[in-house]
Amino acid sequence: MMRLYYIAFLAVSNLKSRRLRTFLTVGGFTLGVGIIVFLLSFGYGLEKLLVERIIKFENLTVVEVASASSNLIKISEDSLEKLKNIKHVMYVSPSVRVPAQVKIEGSMIDVAVYGIQIDKFRIENIEPLSPEKRIGFTSSDAEEIIISSGLADTFSDKNFEKGDQKIGLHLLLQRQVSDEEKQKSMADTALQIDELKKQVIEESVKKTGEVDNDYISQKLDELEADLLGRDENEAEVIEKDVEVTVKGVAKGSDIEAFVPISFLKSLAEVKNYDSARLRVKTRQDVQPVKRTVEELGFLAFSLADTEEKINQIFTIVKVLIGLFGGLIIFIAALGVFNTMTISLLERTKEIGVMRAIGIESKHIYKVFLFESMFIGIIGGILGIVLGIVSARIVNLIMNLIAVKFGGEQTSLFYFPAVLVMAILLAVILISVLIGLYPARRAVKLDILDALKYE
Repeated sequence: MMRLYYIAFLAVSNLKSRRLRTFLTVGGFTLGVGIIVFLLSFGYGLEKLLVERIIKFENLTVVEVASASSNLIKISEDSLEKLKNIKHVMYVSPSVRVPAQVKIEGSMIDVAVYGIQIDKFRIENIEPLSPEKRIGFTSSDAEEIIISSGLADTFSDKNFEKGDQKIGLHLLLQRQVSDEEKQKSMADTALQIDELKKQVIEESVKKTGEVDNDYISQKLDELEADLLGRDENEAEVIEKDVEVTVKGVAKGSDIEAFVPISFLKSLAEVKNYDSARLRVKTRQDVQPVKRTVEELGFLAFSLADTEEKINQIFTIVKVLIGLFGGLIIFIAALGVFNTMTISLLERTKEIGVMRAIGIESKHIYKVFLFESMFIGIIGGILGIVLGIVSARIVNLIMNLIAVKFGGEQTSLFYFPAVLVMAILLAVILISVLIGLYPARRAVKLDILDALKYE
C-alpha cells in the first residue's frame, strides 16, 4: 500500500517536472487571491474606520431623546422622571442649549452654550483635545466653562488648554412658559375668537344690512390666523453677563461650549430641556427603550441604528467584491483545469505503466488530487501574502500623502483572521474539486490503451 507521504512526494515531483506550466497556473491563482484579499480588506478597513470614527462602543448603549417636531410634548422634570423609570435605563442626563456670545479682550463671537448635567458628565462623550489631560468642572454649579477646539482656534493667541483663564459670557436666556401659562393663553385665545365672531357679525349687518356669510368667514379666517399664528412659546428674553473660568478644551470643530446645567438654572428658570441622553445596561436594551420613549411621545435615536445601517451598506459592498473575486478565481480555476487535463494527456502512458506494475487506481486518483490541492495551497498562500503586502504599501503611500497635506495617519485596510482563513480554505477546496475530473479520467483509462498511447 502506497503511503500518503509518497503520494505527496510524487505529486510535487510531477509539478516540478513541468515548472513553467506550474508557475503560470500558480501565478494565476496567486493574482486572483491577491486581488480578492486586497479588495475585501479595503472594504473591511473602511467599515472599521468609519464605525470607529463615528461610533464609540460606549455610545452604543445610549439613547438620544428629543421633543417631537410638533413641540406639544416637552422634556420637563416630569418627563425626566418617566424616562428614568423606563426598564433597563441606568440614568438620564438632560441638556439645554442657549445662544450666547463669548467676550475676550473686546472681541466677541457667537457661540452655542450647552448646559449639561455633570454628575453623569461622561455620558456627554466630551473628549479633551489632549488625551493626557482630563477636563471637568469643580462642582455642579461652578461658574466654569469648557470650550470646543473650534472656538479656541478663533482666539489663536490664547492657550486655553492650560485652564483657569477668565472669559466673558453674554447669555441670551428665555423665560420659559409653563404648561399652566400655556393653557391659560389658549383659553384666552378661544375667548378672543368668540368675541371677534360677534364683532364681525355686527360689522357685516351694519355694512350690508344682513348677515353676509362669505364676508364673515373670510374675515374670521384672517383674524384667527393672526391670533393663532403668534408664537405661543414667545417668552421674555433675559440677558446675562457673567465671567466664567475656562477649565479645558474639548475636541470639536463646532463653535460651542459647555457649562454645568445647575449654573444655567441659577441664572434663569429652566422648566424644559432641549434633549436628554439615556444610558441603558446593554446594547440589547436599546431597541426596547427606544420603543418605550417613542410611546411617550418623544423622538428617540441611537448610534446603534447608524452602526447597523453602515454594516448593511458594507455587507452589500463586500458581497459585490466577493462576486467579482469569485469571477477572478473562476478564471484562475480554468487555468488549473487546463493544466491538469493536459498533464493527464501527457502522462497517459506513464499512468498505464503505473497500473501495469500494480499501483492501485485509488493511489493514482490521489496523486492527481494532491497535485491540484498543492496548486491551490501554494497559490492561496502566495495570494494572501501578495494582497497583504500590496495593501500595506498602498496604506503607507496614502498616509505619506495625508501627513504631507496636514492630515493624520490611519489604517485603510483590515485583515480579519477568519477572512484570511476562509479565502485560503475556499481556494484549496476549489482546487480539489477541479482535480476530481482528471483524477477520475486517469483511473478509468484502459491499461492496454494507455501503454500504446504516444
